Amino acid sequence: MPPVLLPVRNAEDTLDRALASLWRQTRPDFEVIAVDDGSTDRSGEILAAHARRESRLRLLPGGAGLVAALETARRTARSPYLARMDADDICHPDRFRRQVEYLDAHPGIAALGSRVALFPGHSLGAGWRRYADWINGLLTPEDHRREIFIESPLAHPSVLLRAEAMEAVGGYREVPWAEDYDLWLRLDAVGWGLAKVPATLLAWRQTATRHSLTAAKYRHDAFLSARAWFLARHPALAAGRVAIWGAGRTGRRLTRKLRGQGVRVVGFYDVDSRKIGRRVEGAPVRAWTDLARSNGVPLVVAVGTPGARDRIRPEILRRGYREGMDLLFAA
Repeated sequence: MPPVLLPVRNAEDTLDRALASLWRQTRPDFEVIAVDDGSTDRSGEILAAHARRESRLRLLPGGAGLVAALETARRTARSPYLARMDADDICHPDRFRRQVEYLDAHPGIAALGSRVALFPGHSLGAGWRRYADWINGLLTPEDHRREIFIESPLAHPSVLLRAEAMEAVGGYREVPWAEDYDLWLRLDAVGWGLAKVPATLLAWRQTATRHSLTAAKYRHDAFLSARAWFLARHPALAAGRVAIWGAGRTGRRLTRKLRGQGVRVVGFYDVDSRKIGRRVEGAPVRAWTDLARSNGVPLVVAVGTPGARDRIRPEILRRGYREGMDLLFAA
């Protein structure tokens, strides 16, 4: 069974409940590798108290940040699978059993998440509710590969990871964007699959003070930088040029990021008559109806309006584009 990589920093209010959910797992043959990442509250005392009662808890020192804590735990682990958990979330009792059985049966999957329930409800805005609906709707490897440049498709604390795949891509790394999204993108880039168990196996806490909501590397601009970095290295953009569907704010921002990676945007397609015939970011804007069959220039759809991608996709595919080859969706 997998060791659980559990970084802890100032989690005294939630740590007991998170650990209790681990001890209730229906498949009990696992260990928790907890790294106290420089806590200044009672988190260290709580971990020590659990360790006295529970032989499956191993404590390691930290203090150098989240990525270092994760790598410390990962390199200590000796197992074909690695589980993730955060100190403020809650696992379903059957989570590990179901995820291990799935990975056993699907050797091409490197990161397996689950559907998640966000809580507490009073802290969730419309954006987080849309994100939860989107992330919970992605289940198969094909779903995740199709949508990976839209947003981070897996809730990090919900995943079970294949240690072999992690080692092959170098584990977690310090980057200017989210370390988990960076990992999903690297795994996808070398052909590993991402997937989810079609069940809600994690209660995922969202509060205004959560690190992933306050640090600069988790903000929208950093995620956009990650997408541009990986898009620029995607085989579809090997020639260094691309057309963008969407001359609005989303498309313009992505264009600037791609230009910084050496990719030339040769033109835009849009549905807004006010933009058609103008130049945006130095490139012409044409009507979407002018989009002909693929002519060797890949197309990236960069629209953020809810539901727009589902309306656009059939129109482009009818023109002979092949998703993942000369057609990619980003946001």
